[in-house]
Amino acid sequence: MAVDHDKNVKKGTCPVCGAACFIKAHVTKGKITKVEPDRETLMGWLCERGVNAIDYHYHKQRLNYPLKRTGARGEAKWERISWEQAMDEIAAKLDTIRDQYGPEAVLVLGGLSPRPWRCRSLEVVQPMGYAELLSPGEKLWGGRVSHRMRNVWL
Repeated sequence: MAVDHDKNVKKGTCPVCGAACFIKAHVTKGKITKVEPDRETLMGWLCERGVNAIDYHYHKQRLNYPLKRTGARGEAKWERISWEQAMDEIAAKLDTIRDQYGPEAVLVLGGLSPRPWRCRSLEVVQPMGYAELLSPGEKLWGGRVSHRMRNVWL
């Protein structure tokens, strides 16, 4: 039986919502052709958004590089910038917000709980001085967090 080297299945995690569900991506000639849950894992399920991750990945309007606004808000004037510049500017802005308004002013969105990597989210944000961590599974009320979450294991 001949092996088709242009087709293979790669294991990974779904990038759509941050829950990082385990997937199998079918790849043909370098292009993803199908995404399915990796049922060989403990978390082998996939929501409708994850099943349609191909549409996100190959959408003609998908952003593939950072853009910086050059005009006034709403003018839709942008310039392409490097990833390094984007990360540096974002980090500087977050530090300014934290320093001016306190660590509770920055809310970090983590994956769905209960997941094994929930502790990792806190390991990343706490050394930076951010105290607020929100999981999409937490209660929201009127578009705002219904209770204060300071260094909470989600």
